[in-house]
Amino acid sequence: MEINKYKHISLATIKRNFIALSIIKTIYSFSFAVMFVSLALYTHRQLKLDTSHAANITGTFLALNYALPLLGGYLGNKFFNFKKMFIFGLVAQAIGLFLISCTSNQFELITCLSLVLIGSLVNKVSMVEFISFTVSQIIK
Repeated sequence: MEINKYKHISLATIKRNFIALSIIKTIYSFSFAVMFVSLALYTHRQLKLDTSHAANITGTFLALNYALPLLGGYLGNKFFNFKKMFIFGLVAQAIGLFLISCTSNQFELITCLSLVLIGSLVNKVSMVEFISFTVSQIIK
């Protein structure tokens, strides 16, 4: 009986959900691309940092943005529920992005970017967990 639990889900429903998830992932990726460019311009023009220093901050942020989810995946699977991680990540990113608009020096900028990275650390992992959970429920 358990095997036939999700037989009523049609292929069209699965395709529609997959397309929706793909669109969300694409928008998420584009928003980070815009943020990286904006960060480079903001650090150079608004904070008056030289070009190489602004590029170093942006490059470090970019590298950590893609490296930290590995740590987030380990911590999430070991200690936390992915739904709570997702909410925590959203709150951390929202606070960090809001506070970036109030920064006036490099230390404040790095602190705000750290909040954004903490949110990124858990959000990417929890999105993958949501997808895995959904697919595993359909396959069962």
